[in-house]
Amino acid sequence: MNEFEEIRKSKGKKFLFFLEKSPYERDYVKYEQLRMDIWGDPNDYLSNPRNMAAENYFNEGSSLFMGIYTQDEKGKIQQDPDHFIGFAYGYVGVQDKNTAYQNAGNLNFYSQYAAIKKEYRNLSLGIRLKEFQRKIVRTVLSIDSMTCTYDPLTGVNAYRNIHKLGMDVLSYKPSFYKEFSGFLNRPDIPADRFYVMWKLSQRSKNRDFDFKKALSSGDLVINSHLEKIKGKNRNAFIEVSHKVDEEMLRSSKKVLLVEIPYDFYNMIRLTNVVEERIRKIPLDWRLRTRTAFIELFKAGYQVADFRCHITDRRKRDFYVLEKKANAEVSHQDTA
Repeated sequence: MNEFEEIRKSKGKKFLFFLEKSPYERDYVKYEQLRMDIWGDPNDYLSNPRNMAAENYFNEGSSLFMGIYTQDEKGKIQQDPDHFIGFAYGYVGVQDKNTAYQNAGNLNFYSQYAAIKKEYRNLSLGIRLKEFQRKIVRTVLSIDSMTCTYDPLTGVNAYRNIHKLGMDVLSYKPSFYKEFSGFLNRPDIPADRFYVMWKLSQRSKNRDFDFKKALSSGDLVINSHLEKIKGKNRNAFIEVSHKVDEEMLRSSKKVLLVEIPYDFYNMIRLTNVVEERIRKIPLDWRLRTRTAFIELFKAGYQVADFRCHITDRRKRDFYVLEKKANAEVSHQDTA
């Protein structure tokens, strides 16, 4: 094993995390194949294998490809497409376009893709992949900041990016990817995104707010209730959002909460039916949370944490937003 490889164990299984250094286009076919397996959107794709090989930092470009191989039934790591179960891809860019490349401190690594195959998603591999990516970006490129986007309604990503890794939300981007399809999206639901930055040398943050107090006090900008619906292929209980609490938007409270669905991907699939009222449930979540985040950012609130909490005998997900003292009224990009 070399310095750009490491073996991690999770729940009795072994995984090889590696940095792709190959100059051969055949070794890049697996990245696009896995992307299609995970996202299933034929209109959103990586470069062809020849171009991917060329853009690799170790060849002619500024991109980094990282992947994960798993073991076979005998416990041996197999480095082949059948055992390729996760990857991360990104490239070097700049933070301030006016400064551009004149100052090395202005360099930034943009993480475009990071995903794990569905059957391996309960093994903490997503967090470990991001940690491996952090190590590689700092070691190979000597860059200390990484940016990416993610859907603010996906709790699994919010928990990893905000709570575990301590990323900072820089802005809210409505309809960032326009019409997005595939397994994880629906064209009738705008693909809004949080744009976040991860300071790679930064460790866990000091969180001094009282989440349970805010929850018990009802300091929720958006709340929900469970409702039984006739969903696609089965009946199910699903979270229905309440309207944005306008009074809370005008609040001067230090801490406010914004609830999101516990499993937005599942909600999208379940509500993909003809009945308009049911079909509109995830769209209501999108538009109401969009309003809440944009208005709260303008009022000087920042995303401070993300929490999953069992309340009313159900699992619920909440963003914690904190108003900073003397906060500037937002420089957030909401265009």
